[in-house]
Amino acid sequence: MRYSIGIAAVPALLLAWASAYTACAEDQPEVAPATPAETKASVKKVDAQQVKALIEKLASESYDEREAATAALIKLGSGILPEIEKWDKNPADPELLARLSFVRVELGLEAVTTMEQAKAIYLKFMDESQKADPGSKSAEEFQAKAARAMKLVEKFASEKERFVVAANLYYESGMRYYQKYRQGAPDKIGLLQAAKELDAAVELYQKHLDKNPGDKAIENRQIEANMILYACHKYASF
Repeated sequence: MRYSIGIAAVPALLLAWASAYTACAEDQPEVAPATPAETKASVKKVDAQQVKALIEKLASESYDEREAATAALIKLGSGILPEIEKWDKNPADPELLARLSFVRVELGLEAVTTMEQAKAIYLKFMDESQKADPGSKSAEEFQAKAARAMKLVEKFASEKERFVVAANLYYESGMRYYQKYRQGAPDKIGLLQAAKELDAAVELYQKHLDKNPGDKAIENRQIEANMILYACHKYASF
């Protein structure tokens, strides 16, 4: 359901984005994790201590050290998956967990065993896309990988919540692009990507509402997403 919003109302309406952004994270439905894929016997063994040391470096204060550790883990291959799984139930730095999810998808989508992992991968790839030069081949490649991760999110979500789970994720990604622009990054390509993500969120919320009419929480979230989407198009036209 699309909404027509007067331009004079935009400044006040944009104040709603913060609550919507928070609600997006809080309202994600819980889905039981799938059974982890078994590591094939043919996979070469790895040094558990080496893997542990590299994983710990994923939380380093140094960006270069985090990047180097991520690359080193990927290079070790799928034999590290049993060691990675030991961290899944342990409290850890959010950056560390996000990078572990990133490593999983680089080792192969079969290494992703839960919806939470798939969601983290999607956001990680979209974040990497933001860091790349706008419109570059690298940015497009990250977005393509993110699209693959979104397919996994939809696979792990229940039939009832599938549209909302995906819509919330598109919304969160779109807000990250939008925030970056509002914080002073002169990146209209990024702003258009925000609009693309938010538009996908609006469409998926509508699919949910078509099957679940009267869901006020989702109706309100769709309106909030539409407000930011409208703002993206207005700023892009300046």
